[in-house]
Amino acid sequence: GLNLSARAAPPAFVWLEGESAKTTFKVNIAGWGRPQFLSASNWLHVSVDEGKVEKEVPDEGILLGYAFQSPKAGRYEVWNRVGFEFARSPFEWRLDEQPWQRASPDDLTTDLMEMAFWCEVAWLKMGEADLTAGDHRLQIHLPKTKNDKGKWQRVLYASDAICLQEGPFQPNSKFKP
Repeated sequence: GLNLSARAAPPAFVWLEGESAKTTFKVNIAGWGRPQFLSASNWLHVSVDEGKVEKEVPDEGILLGYAFQSPKAGRYEVWNRVGFEFARSPFEWRLDEQPWQRASPDDLTTDLMEMAFWCEVAWLKMGEADLTAGDHRLQIHLPKTKNDKGKWQRVLYASDAICLQEGPFQPNSKFKP
């Protein structure tokens, strides 16, 4: 029969601080506006103005890497608490060596909070993934892109935390499940 005590157990999850990324690019780790709205009071912030992209951003773009351990095998939702609603750059993400998936600035977020004027933080459901128990790697890629007029696009991205949770994740500000 059903083991009800196991059902009541909290869902397995992995919590990654956005600022814990391994990256080859100089990122800004800081509190912002209302740092009390952020997990661990900090986030990872990348901002490169149009005029500096060509020189400062590597041709392959900016890569952020997170190594983590999955507590158990299962299907996980993958959420990123990102900054700059609608203004953020498009980015891509992948787990391990799976194909890259795109996240657009227009993708709908939830649980939005205003940190400062023109600066929001909100949870974005990036997708779902089947994970085995043990070692995994999540990567975020900020591409170096031009617009349809051939002008370099600024790079703007911020991440407070990333949560992979078995089954449905209910975003609640900076709090872990």
